[in-house]
This record gives sequence, C-alpha cells and structure tokens, in this order.
Amino acid sequence: KFWIGKCHGASVRAGWWPDTEYTSAARAQLYATKIALIHSELSEALEGLRRHSQDEHLPARRSIEVELADAAIRTLDLLGAAQRQYASERRQFAQALQPAELLAATKAVNRHSVVESLAQLHYFVAAALLYESVSRWGISNQLIHVIAMLEALANKLSFDLIETIEAKLAYNAERADHKLEARNAPNGKRF
Repeated sequence: KFWIGKCHGASVRAGWWPDTEYTSAARAQLYATKIALIHSELSEALEGLRRHSQDEHLPARRSIEVELADAAIRTLDLLGAAQRQYASERRQFAQALQPAELLAATKAVNRHSVVESLAQLHYFVAAALLYESVSRWGISNQLIHVIAMLEALANKLSFDLIETIEAKLAYNAERADHKLEARNAPNGKRF
C-alpha cells in the first residue's frame, strides 16, 4: 500500500494525471493509455535482456532492472488511481500483495525463462483492462498479480526491485523531460 501511494503520488505531483473528475469513457481511455505504457516498459525490459546492456539513465544498473522497475512504477501508479476511483464508487480494492500470491508468482516465474515470464506479464497487464469492466475487483487484483510477478522476476534476476524503484523515482523527479513545460513543448511527452 505504501508503494502504491508513493508511485501514484509522484505521478500526480508531476502532472501525469488530470486534476478533474472524468467520465467513464475518459477513464477507460486513460487506463488504456497507462496499460499501453506498462507494455512499453516490459518490451524495453526484453530489449535490455536481449542486448545485455546497462541502463542509459542509471548506468550503474542493468537495463532490464530499470525497465522492470519502470513497469512496477507505472503499475503501482495505476493501482493508486484505481484505489481512488474505487473509494468514490465504494468498490472493493485488493490493497496488499498476499504472501500466497507472491509464492504462486515466484513458482510460476521459476518454472519459466525470463523471456517467457515477460510474455506472461504482457498477458496479465492486458487482461487487467478486461477485468476492469467485468470483475467486482476491477483492475486491482490483476495488477497486484503483475506486481507479484515483477517482484518474483527481480528475485530471479538477483536485484532489489524496491531499491531500483526508489532510484528511478528520484531520477524521474529531476528529469527535464518530465517537467510540465517540457511536456507541453513541441515533441514533448504528452503521456
């Protein structure tokens, strides 16, 4: 729960979420965009694995580590938005990663290669959008499972996911291209 608040809070403070209430259609579009961005981080993690490269922003770390941390940050951020939304709608929200879920994710990751685990993560991230509309738990259960798999994959790759998340959040807070002025400029990051 702490990391959900920390990642979502950083994203809100940086202006990545609209300040206003939005319609269900606008929310669906926003959630789809956030899901697509999680996919992009997972694809960048695969590229980091394929090239066996160091990260360009945090060069002391492997690229796959930083990209998996980015995927976790984006997932936790989306969980934070869902948590706020569900509170206003009085819906149930899966708030914590349960030990049994982490154990199940660890077993699944350990049975497969890193590439297979990344492919499975893509599936679970995509399924989260479907669950938003058909499950009483909405997007939260599926994204909690994604976090469990990311933690298990980090353990398999022998790095501390939380430490890497902290380092990337600190880096992102100072990035010029994440500042509102730069994002509003031509060729700026719109989302």
